[in-house]
Formats: sequence, C-alpha cells, structure tokens
Amino acid sequence: MTDKVLYEELTPGEFLDRLNGLPVAYLPLGTLEWHGVHLPLGADGLQSQGFFKKVAAKRGGIVLPALFLGPDTHKEIDGVMYYGMDFLTCQSEHLAEQIGGADAGPMRLAGSAYHVPDEFFVRLLDSVMWNLARAGFKMVVAHGHGPSVKAVDQNAARWEKEYGLKVVTCWFFGEPDKGLQVDHAGVNETSITMYLRGDLVDMSMFTEKRDSWTPKSVYHPSNATKETGRKIVEMNMEALIQKIDEVFGNNHE
Repeated sequence: MTDKVLYEELTPGEFLDRLNGLPVAYLPLGTLEWHGVHLPLGADGLQSQGFFKKVAAKRGGIVLPALFLGPDTHKEIDGVMYYGMDFLTCQSEHLAEQIGGADAGPMRLAGSAYHVPDEFFVRLLDSVMWNLARAGFKMVVAHGHGPSVKAVDQNAARWEKEYGLKVVTCWFFGEPDKGLQVDHAGVNETSITMYLRGDLVDMSMFTEKRDSWTPKSVYHPSNATKETGRKIVEMNMEALIQKIDEVFGNNHE
C-alpha cells in the first residue's frame, strides 16, 4: 500500500488500496482566519490536516483537502458585516496597530475570509457526505474550526441514517492541555502548530509586553511549546484510533 495519504495525490489504484484497507475519510475543517499575529491564517486547517495525516499514516484511511469556508458568529453593524474574532477587544498597546487598539470594538481583522451562513455550510457538508458515501467510505472524521465541528456533531446522526456513514469529530478532551484545537491561537493551538508546522509560527511578535495581551476569547500563548503540541497530538491520535477500532475492529487494515 502506498505511503501517500492525501486524497488529491492518489492514483485510482492507490485510492482503492487505501479505501479497502480502511474506508475512513478525514475531513479537515479549516478557515482562512486571523489567529493572532503569530500564527498563519490557515491555522485551523493546517492543524487538523497535519493531525489527520499522522493518523492516516499510522492507522489507515485517506485525508481530504481542507475546507476553508465555515460558519461563525456574525452581525451587521452600520452596513458592515463582522464575524468570528472581529468582535474581540484588546488591552495591549503593542498590538494596537494590528487590531485597532484597546477596546477598539468590532473591526475586520486582517486575512479573515471564510464565513458562510450556517444553512449553506450544512448543505455543503450534505454534498460532501453524499459524495464520500458514493466513493465507498464508511466513516468520516471531521475536525478543525470550532463552529464547523459543532455543525458536524449536530448533523452526524442524520448523515448516518441517510448515507450510512459513521461521522465523528475529535473533541475527546476539552481541556486546553489535552484537547485538539480547543482555544483560539492560545497555548493549545499555538503548541499544536509549533509541532506540526513550526516553520509557520512567529513567536517574535510577542515582546516583553506580551503578558499584558489578553484579547477576548484568545488564551495567552506565551507558554506554548512544541513538546506540548506533540503530547496533545499523540494523546488525541490514541483516542481517535481507539474510536476507529471500535467501528472496524483493530484487525481491519
């Protein structure tokens, strides 16, 4: 069996070999979204795809391209649509230029370009699930952007009934030191990105004033480490593989 795990890189024969080995599709739920000044805009998809690549290499299955569209909180104010982290406030002077300064109120954060209405996203996932079932998959694991993961959880039972797919997410552990992508650009996501794509993390953005940085809904990332990221990824890999084994048995490979 080929070592390649990315769907788009497989030939038809390689696809069938991996599908017959383990009919699991891994769906990274990404965004193009502001994740602090230190993480890449594609942090959601990069983390989930990197995690899934490791699981697929160890246990089997095929990793799908990341979706970059997703739902989120949103509100139109004075004719301007804001969504997601646009609503954060910042009490740190050293980030004033990047995100508008202390208590700046909602503003369009640089690089965020992903929002779609909830109904559209669910319709998109309906098509994804139908196509994956048609292609022969029996299980779909989806994870990444929080609101997207929530939408998957809310519709998983329906997809199993309509398409015969077992659909799960990776919220096995909710704590920041254990869960997979359970904060926003804080210690958890920063550590995971350090481990999976450390070349894309720029912690130099945090100066000696970093202890004063407390944006709403963004946990402080200064204690993030690659080793923390490794432990989080490995713990969640073990939990996911256990879930897969419950569905297929540990001899299916």
